[in-house]
Amino acid sequence: QLLHDGSQWFCVNSILNRNEFHQPIPGFSPTGVPDCVRSTSRPVDSMPFSSAGNAGIINYNCSARTGSNNEQQSQRATTFPNSLPVRSSDVETLIRQTGQVNPSLAAIGIPSTCSCQHGFPQAFSMDPLHAGRINSGTLKLTCPHLVRAVDALEDQGMILAVNQRIFAESEYFAQDGESPLRSSMIDAHERHARARRKMLSQEELDIIRSKLGDKGMQSFLEAGVAGASIGSHDSKCLHAWLADALFYGSTPLGAIIQQELEKQNVDLSGTPSCRANCDPACSTSMANPPKPRNKQRLKTRKEIERRKRRKVERQE
Repeated sequence: QLLHDGSQWFCVNSILNRNEFHQPIPGFSPTGVPDCVRSTSRPVDSMPFSSAGNAGIINYNCSARTGSNNEQQSQRATTFPNSLPVRSSDVETLIRQTGQVNPSLAAIGIPSTCSCQHGFPQAFSMDPLHAGRINSGTLKLTCPHLVRAVDALEDQGMILAVNQRIFAESEYFAQDGESPLRSSMIDAHERHARARRKMLSQEELDIIRSKLGDKGMQSFLEAGVAGASIGSHDSKCLHAWLADALFYGSTPLGAIIQQELEKQNVDLSGTPSCRANCDPACSTSMANPPKPRNKQRLKTRKEIERRKRRKVERQE
């Protein structure tokens, strides 16, 4: 791939979604190179926010993006398996994908293997406590192409279908223990809970307790994929399970979702024209982020009642 930094051309090698910059090409000044060829390389940004994806490593270069009220990019290192620390360009991509600035500043990691044909992250690991905001989900599916495709699956009733399959398999394997599908879900829930607990300090736990109460904090710390309890048989959110598969590799539930997407002719790597939904270098008028489903839920009576109960529990 070729990349121009404004003064000279570079040869770029993309490895694990990371651009590796080599020596400039001396005397190389191509003419007639179309913009579409130059734009296949990601922006010059080899500086990640954190120097490693291990707990205890302090992030740097975090002043690249601020949100409202001068909210800063999270400095927490990701502890989620198979993840890499975010770079400033990754955060800009997330903002482009979702249309949200402040929530995007809680992003701390991306999958170590990139599945997008354009080289952009399709999912992010999130800071469980950032700027006073609690994130119950450790992973977030962000690729607009995949988010809309999974939205369609949920609208078609796939959550219910998956839950019925989980229940049926659990009944079938009842005498021999957990079914393979159910066992893999428990493993995933525990994996998410471990990553969340590993990231939080005692001081932060005290903040969470002040917001959620003892019972709420315990539920938060034990929550798994999409904030579900480990004992739950409810798949709850297919977006979160697909994000888990993008990070962790092949998982039984992730494979079910991927197979269903493929049946509907959805290319998991994206389409030739979907780049504009993720590339900050493209015109802002070309961005088309999906409408967040959590905002739709806020209008439902069930969500209103749940919030009332949580408020009463915190006061107690």
